[in-house]
Amino acid sequence: MPSLLAYLDSRLVQTKRLEKITKGCLKKHSLGIIESKIWFNYDDVEKKLMETRKAGDESTVERPIRVQFVDLPNLYHYDDPLCDEFFG
Repeated sequence: MPSLLAYLDSRLVQTKRLEKITKGCLKKHSLGIIESKIWFNYDDVEKKLMETRKAGDESTVERPIRVQFVDLPNLYHYDDPLCDEFFG
């Protein structure tokens, strides 16, 4: 298991645009994880994860966040033998 954790940690990547997203307010019951393509649309991410803060609303607080991709090549090929081996 330790080697899997090291591998997953090595697959966390950020684009230049993702580096600029440094604060936000996650939706109340969000785990902070969504599926996305590498060429994501920020509006989609915002709609799925973020809560819009209304002026004067003290219940939604922006916090420091870090947006990253977990880049797992070939994992999406469910009919591929490599995928069978990974989930085996």
